[in-house]
Amino acid sequence: MEKVDAPLRERLVAWWQGRSVADIAKDAPNDGDDGDSKSAIDGEEQSQAKPRISRVAAEEDFSDDIDDGRFWTRKRIAVSEQLWGESQITPGGVERTLEMIGAFGLGTEVNVLNIGSGLGGAARRIAGKYQGWVTGYEQDPDLAAAAIARSEQAGLAKKAKIHHANFGEMNLRADLFDCAFSRDVLYIVEDREDLLVAVQEGLKAHCPLLFTDYFVTKGREDDPTVRKWMEAEPAKVYPWNVEAAQEILCQTNFELRVVENISDTVRADIFAGWAGFVEDSEKTGIPPQLLETVLELAELWGHRVAALDSGAVTAHRIVALKI
Repeated sequence: MEKVDAPLRERLVAWWQGRSVADIAKDAPNDGDDGDSKSAIDGEEQSQAKPRISRVAAEEDFSDDIDDGRFWTRKRIAVSEQLWGESQITPGGVERTLEMIGAFGLGTEVNVLNIGSGLGGAARRIAGKYQGWVTGYEQDPDLAAAAIARSEQAGLAKKAKIHHANFGEMNLRADLFDCAFSRDVLYIVEDREDLLVAVQEGLKAHCPLLFTDYFVTKGREDDPTVRKWMEAEPAKVYPWNVEAAQEILCQTNFELRVVENISDTVRADIFAGWAGFVEDSEKTGIPPQLLETVLELAELWGHRVAALDSGAVTAHRIVALKI
């Protein structure tokens, strides 16, 4: 992203499009314009507007937030919540998760397994909506600690219980869960097959597993865009393709029900989050202590969008039933 004296909106548009800020400025609407360009980056289609939380207060103190090699610092958590919603680190936020879970047709008082629970926002909402119990597992220690604290603060420590765990070494109680779900996590799990075996054992018979993830298109493993994307990711990537995912699921006694390319939806959710962030930031400004973090995350998400646009990387939704 060009480090020039220009509005953040123009710098972000330039980043997404691979153009110069000067070119973007020429296309910027006049003050009298009231078109859709004010609510979207470069006119990109956005998912339905979602409630947003207030901006991070300029006076909030991040002086004790030391970046010692950990990715999920307080600053990155704060900016991610401004992008995707309270206690969310994934595009589309909790509304997208609830939309996915709703397809299960769950009743009340259910036991739900959440692999990659992040800050626990979805776990707490699901526990409340379905009057059930959600057990979440998070591999990142900083996210897990924050999620545990937030569940305790919300009085949901037992209903939305979060654990820190290595995904490849999980032992779950057999035949406990009515469903399991994960969003955009498995591509950074080395022992995916061991994890899926554990999930299969934890599910009740004929109950569903749903997950979304990033996949490398078969035959394009050496694509330069894939390499750039993997290098940009904060965690080590263990690339896989959709065909491998289906094979592993079948080998671990799952019956495939849905394999759907959702790249367009994920891309729209990414742009919606950034467009809303930019629009709000133009009104309230960005605290100086967060500006560098905003630009870092813009670069990360820019690489993810570029990978999706190339077709070398796709996002898929997969649903399978325990046999």
